[in-house]
Amino acid sequence: MTQRLPSSAQREGVIEMSWALRFHGVGNASSVELGSAMATIERDGRPWLTIDCGAEGLTAYLAHYGEAPRALFITHTHLDHVAGFERLFVDSYFDPLRCGRVRVYVPA
Repeated sequence: MTQRLPSSAQREGVIEMSWALRFHGVGNASSVELGSAMATIERDGRPWLTIDCGAEGLTAYLAHYGEAPRALFITHTHLDHVAGFERLFVDSYFDPLRCGRVRVYVPA
């Protein structure tokens, strides 16, 4: 998608970007109906960084974007935040274009 910039922005060399935070689930292990913890920072409507990987959150992510996350930040290892890992990494492992390319970031 190409975004057309106003002429004043073009003269000044300004590039406008749209940032958003999309929640795929906000619940916990005892609130399954709210989904499991997972959110995505979007840049210009596309996923940029996904935060956590809950099982129901991953299902919502796949339904919305049509592909698995490319970059994940894991806040902590409670099961409601990482339950989607097995499915994500098994699917990625058997996809030659994605095998070994999912980036995972964790707190230092």
